[in-house]
Amino acid sequence: MKIAVACDHGAFEYKEIVKEMLTEMGHEVEDFGCHGCESVDYPDYAGPAAQSVADGKNDKGIVICGISAGANALFEYGYSNIASDTFELVNGMGMIEGAFCPHYQKEERKSFDMVCRKQNLPAIGCADQCAYVVTDEKRFFLE
Repeated sequence: MKIAVACDHGAFEYKEIVKEMLTEMGHEVEDFGCHGCESVDYPDYAGPAAQSVADGKNDKGIVICGISAGANALFEYGYSNIASDTFELVNGMGMIEGAFCPHYQKEERKSFDMVCRKQNLPAIGCADQCAYVVTDEKRFFLE
């Protein structure tokens, strides 16, 4: 199987472990970066990896984000305070339906539920040290 992998600087070491495991399992791995621990923008790497799967160049994709702003990028919307002092929905790349809220266990993010209900959006809240996995068949959390 051909598998695309990508990450940001916060997950570089994890991506390298995943690549090694996939190769040992006999998979062909295409690495979209990043290629070190220097600060980078997650969408610059996750976007092309995801697009390669959508275009049929790779069978599957694994994107790993070590920072919350990057995790928001793949969803239609993310819940962030990057543009102002208060948390609000920001546009993502729209590759996964719904809105995503990283660090969901933190109190200031609880308004995420109300915002999503008002806009009738599917909502995914993810706590720290947790992964949200999206496959063709299902979606689930890993802790």
